[in-house]
Amino acid sequence: QSSARDLRALVAAAFGDAFRAPATLANHEWRRAGYDVIIDDGSHVPAHILFTFTELFPMLRPGGVYVIEDNAFSYADKPTNAYGYRVGHRGGIGRPTTDNAVERFKALADIVNREECFQDLDIVIFSEAIDRAVFQVAFVSGLVFVWKKTAAQQAGLAGIPSLRWTSHADGPALQEYKRFLEAGKHVGVGGVRV
Repeated sequence: QSSARDLRALVAAAFGDAFRAPATLANHEWRRAGYDVIIDDGSHVPAHILFTFTELFPMLRPGGVYVIEDNAFSYADKPTNAYGYRVGHRGGIGRPTTDNAVERFKALADIVNREECFQDLDIVIFSEAIDRAVFQVAFVSGLVFVWKKTAAQQAGLAGIPSLRWTSHADGPALQEYKRFLEAGKHVGVGGVRV
C-alpha cells in the first residue's frame, strides 16, 4: 500500500523538478485534465472499491481504462479481515449486495450489452452518467477492467434509435433480473438508487 507521499515522490522522479503534483485529487487542474488510466490498488475491500470507482471513474478521459486489482474479497461469504477491515458478512458468489464489487461489475456488463437494443431500460447500477459512459467491462484473474467510451463511441451509440421491442424488453426474464438486482439494494428501478 503506497502513501500519497510515496506516489508524489515517484511522479517527481519520473517527470523531474518541473512537475508539481497537486495536494489532492480534487485539485482543479487534475480534474480538468482527466486521466487516461486509473488503477485501484487500494484496500481491496469491496465497499471501498465501489466507492472509489464511483468517485474516480468520472475523472477518466474518454477512451480511458479503469483497472481494479485484488477483488477476491467480494467472494468472501463469511466474516474475515482484509488489511484490518472486516469483510465477508454480505459477500459471496452471486450475491448482489452493496459489498460485492464483482457482482456489481457483472451487472454493469449487462447494462453495456443491452444498450444498442434497449437504451431505455430503467436499471441503474452506479449512476446513469457512469453506466452510459462505459464501453466495455472485462474480467481477468483478480482484475476488473472498465473502459470509458471514446467521444466517437458516445456519439455513435447516441445516434442509434432504440429498437424498443416492448414485448421483449419487459418480459418475465427482465422482471426477474430486476428483482435479483433490487434484492441487493444496490440499484434502483426507474433510475432511483435504493
